[in-house]
Amino acid sequence: MITEKLTNIRIIMQSEKIDLVAIGPTAYFKWLVGQPIHGDERPCFILVSKSKAAILLPAVNIGDPNIFKGLKFFKWTDEKGYKAAFNQMLDYLQLGTVQHVSIDEGMRTDFSYLILNKFPNAQKSLTSKNIAQLRMCKTEKEYQELKLNSNYADQAINSISQNFKQGMTEVDVAEIIIKCFTKNGAKPAFTIVATAKNGASPHHMTGDNVIENNAGLLVDIGCKYGQFSSDITRMFYIGKPSKKYLEIHKIVERAVQAALKASRVGAIASDIDKAARDVITKAGYGEFFIHRTGHGLGVEPHELPYISAGSDTILEAGMVFSIEPGIYLPNEFGVRLEEIIYLREDGPEILSNLSRDLVRMDT
Repeated sequence: MITEKLTNIRIIMQSEKIDLVAIGPTAYFKWLVGQPIHGDERPCFILVSKSKAAILLPAVNIGDPNIFKGLKFFKWTDEKGYKAAFNQMLDYLQLGTVQHVSIDEGMRTDFSYLILNKFPNAQKSLTSKNIAQLRMCKTEKEYQELKLNSNYADQAINSISQNFKQGMTEVDVAEIIIKCFTKNGAKPAFTIVATAKNGASPHHMTGDNVIENNAGLLVDIGCKYGQFSSDITRMFYIGKPSKKYLEIHKIVERAVQAALKASRVGAIASDIDKAARDVITKAGYGEFFIHRTGHGLGVEPHELPYISAGSDTILEAGMVFSIEPGIYLPNEFGVRLEEIIYLREDGPEILSNLSRDLVRMDT
């Protein structure tokens, strides 16, 4: 897997005239190697040249060395320090004149300086502007892992109505979800449970708020099994929903449908955002749709491509991203519906098997 991805990195390097790519112990590392690594203050990074690749690694953080096949090892200890190993690494890479370095934007600043100070006259760029495009299109193995995580998220959503009781708090509902994840061997990636007016805050911090009667409940969750996450948002209602609430839910559903229809190979990401936003704007709630329509999903819960008004990314087969329009009415409620899609040549495949209908829970 590392060898294939290094080949693809070098294709980008050639087209962008990049001489050296630097990857820290970040999401890029996890994507390339297939596993995360413990990151701390000790210098640790992968350097990729036009013909070779190597890793500088503190001995204390090595773990299983077999995961680094395809990378030349340069190990250092706390006793001797990293400098000699780093210089040996640079010699091994046979870099010659370095005119352009692409740096992992998630890497610690001090690590970046160690590298960039070696090439003070080189052009600098961020991997988000070049190498990141390789992470947008998923392999079949990555798709299968995302699909499995989506299935676990579906089960967790279903477990809410099966276990909900009067008097529960947002935290109690979150615990139902986490218990379901744990049963499947998955870890929670994030859990947003927002009752009533809390739902008007898109990234509400789940708390000890009692789930209100005759109010909506927004649930946005994701789990991680392996290296990838799931992400889904569904709406519940305790009691009988008002006419206004049902109207808002229907508008958001239509926005989802419009975005799904626009999600085609060759489309521009901003056009998908516009398709969803136009529905909500025409319904009179445009000012209350306060975030982008979607984001990529992979080794990070939020990554490229971003489905936003300013994105000129051209969609390709194999991309995975969310469609999640919402309407947020301050001091009233919020409604968001979210699907993760895998883009195929013939259109989007929704990874979830759940309906987006409002789930009613009796008082």
